[in-house]
Amino acid sequence: MESRDFDPGRDADAMCRIWREIGWLEDKKSHRESLSLYLEACRTRVCEVHGEAEIAVSTLPGTMRVLDQELPLSVVAGVYAGRVGRQQGHATTLTAECVARDAVEGAAVSTLGIFDSGFYDRLGFGLAPLGRSATIDPRSLKVPRATRPPLRFGLDDAEALHACHLARRPIHGQVKISDARRIRYEMNFNEEAFVLGYRDGSDDAISHFIALSPDGKGEHGPYLVWIISWSTREQFLELLGVLKSLGDQVHGFRIQDQQGISMQDLVDRPFTWYRVTRDSPFQKRTLALSSMQNRICDLPRCVEAVSLPGADLAFNLQLSDPIADHLPGDSAWRGVGGDWIVRFDATSSARPGRDDDLPTLEADVGAFTRLWLGGQPAGNLSISANLRGPAELIDALDRRYLLPTPRIDDNY
Repeated sequence: MESRDFDPGRDADAMCRIWREIGWLEDKKSHRESLSLYLEACRTRVCEVHGEAEIAVSTLPGTMRVLDQELPLSVVAGVYAGRVGRQQGHATTLTAECVARDAVEGAAVSTLGIFDSGFYDRLGFGLAPLGRSATIDPRSLKVPRATRPPLRFGLDDAEALHACHLARRPIHGQVKISDARRIRYEMNFNEEAFVLGYRDGSDDAISHFIALSPDGKGEHGPYLVWIISWSTREQFLELLGVLKSLGDQVHGFRIQDQQGISMQDLVDRPFTWYRVTRDSPFQKRTLALSSMQNRICDLPRCVEAVSLPGADLAFNLQLSDPIADHLPGDSAWRGVGGDWIVRFDATSSARPGRDDDLPTLEADVGAFTRLWLGGQPAGNLSISANLRGPAELIDALDRRYLLPTPRIDDNY
């Protein structure tokens, strides 16, 4: 299989066809414009079948916050294949190629959204922690209604909305996508979406906002909160107050737990609402799923980002990386598999080699990524994932490798 860069003049019609066949695109002007914006923002490689583009992978640059540092990130924004390009291995190989390209150019981590668990494990991706989303009646929120009317934002405000989103409250695991066109193409794609928020401060910049789109038909919702950006407690509660003010007409909205904050804490009588609305289109419930996966692309840089004073952990890491099986022999980057000496302390490090005086942890890169980022403790991963080691080492990791639960708090 040979791939090449996406060519707008040559491939635009084929990309529209692929997205229609997948079911992501309707044949209307706003969707075609949004796809064009998306392809302008992304870096895309394509593979041809029968002389035209049939499989493509798009990536976006960004950062992932690890404790107090932001690591360069490759966001695999889309992997898509038309109907005659399925089940031939091309999408896997092309994704591996794009991850390798971005790793060579400096990405320390790669991340992607998944259609289901398992497929991207073959490229070394490991599941992100569970993300919880709740369906809530606005009237049940334990916050006051907004005391000032919000502003309405549109496509002309896309860059300012993007700047606000980048400036949101920082948390461990947070993903920031660099290109401002990302918000523009998402807003343009969903014509029924609306954005409400506020401008505070001397520079009149957008300080906090919430973006919603219909998740059903009719005036009563439910609505999906697809972006929410805020930096302070007061801003977050004000946005929830805006949602509450819609409660005279809207009967439900779906929102992810915000930055580790449980929405159940902010709902009055959540179990009563669940019982009353059971089997209703507006059923109030909480759903927990892991819809994203991550993988380390630069092990030394990722380990160095973790400062844990007093952890005093040192071990050999025998790391396997299945992405190497999907890369050509002349690839400049072949994953991070091999033997490493890893130390976690105030100054952490990972260097190639082996120390016979240290215990050995065996893992694939997906499992180790989950441990490194703090998504799961070593003891759990030794049961559910490909991670093994002496009981004393697993126990030491469980007791001393203590990170906050990572919160990606974005969708892609």
